[in-house]
Amino acid sequence: MTTIPRASAGGAVRSDTAPQGARAFTPNDTAPSVHHPVHPETDPSPNARGAAASDASAPGVTIPDVLLALSRLGHFTRAQALGAGVTDSQLRRWGQAGVLTRLGQGLYAVQPAPGMAGGVTRTDGPDDPWQAAREDHLRRAVALLEAIPGSYLTGVTAALAHQLPVLTMPTTVEMSRRPYGPSTRPGLAMRRPWGAGPADVPLAGIARPVQGPAEVGIDIAAHHGIPDGLVVTDAARRLGLDADALVAAADAFGTRAGAHHARTVARFADPRAESAAESRTRWVLATLGYTVIPQFEVYDEHGRFVARADFLVAGTNVIVEVDGLLKYTDREALRREKLREVALQRLGYHLVRVLYRDLDHHERVRSLVREAVALAARAS
Repeated sequence: MTTIPRASAGGAVRSDTAPQGARAFTPNDTAPSVHHPVHPETDPSPNARGAAASDASAPGVTIPDVLLALSRLGHFTRAQALGAGVTDSQLRRWGQAGVLTRLGQGLYAVQPAPGMAGGVTRTDGPDDPWQAAREDHLRRAVALLEAIPGSYLTGVTAALAHQLPVLTMPTTVEMSRRPYGPSTRPGLAMRRPWGAGPADVPLAGIARPVQGPAEVGIDIAAHHGIPDGLVVTDAARRLGLDADALVAAADAFGTRAGAHHARTVARFADPRAESAAESRTRWVLATLGYTVIPQFEVYDEHGRFVARADFLVAGTNVIVEVDGLLKYTDREALRREKLREVALQRLGYHLVRVLYRDLDHHERVRSLVREAVALAARAS
């Protein structure tokens, strides 16, 4: 099983910027009581009143300690709840009050207090919607792992577990299991198993079975398309995944549906891509017939370093840069970028700036690059 180093700051693609900042879960070994701004009359049952403060002036309901003990990893089953003395009526009422979250059929979690995600401390804080969505998705995934024997995480869900960037946050948990058996659970996509067995990846401080990093990118390419797969495989290569491991994974995938996409991604993956935006741009340019050199370094006539460009269109003096809306956050950064652009132009380079949103409009990119290539040819 091939492994890659853990990302210190993995990525997750935002709406129009390169991914930055997805981070690891912080293990939480204890399950402290969680207080919620719900008055005791929300659940007037004796058990609820006993678990919460006994007087009517209590500011909130406290989830029973015995239930929190069962849900140390942020989730529990209906059977566990009933065994702890909680009734179905309480589960419904706590759900309506926002104290519990239903993860799936018979699966629940204590709604995290601010800064928490299913018993796992958030590292980016609750104000980061993408990070919050990632943590919530993995919380559901861990619950399903425990509910389905022999299961392991695959595809986009596995990429999130490996802290790899994804193009789109999944709405369903992707899993497989051995022996295989279909599932009709809502919010779950059960894939047929293939390739080597899962690797152990720590989630909330406990090793969980997760599809290996080489197979993850191949699986995503087959089920979601080349751009999605390329974002993951480029990042995995950048973190040390060997190219041969990708090819071997694509071979192991065989002739299943999506095999062409899988083989394309294995062949095209490049560790020089520094963001999902660069991965997508490189693929768009390739589909338009352009061969590019990533991370092209420019030097002046005295051999002094001037700049490193996202891409150089091979055989031309055309540089392609992909810009997210948050790339330049202050005037000084904008000024430095303008000076860099002037220096490149003085050396005879023609710049094309592609916005992240342009990547959804290939003809727009084609027009920009074609015009720059024509200008460069006339100037030479």
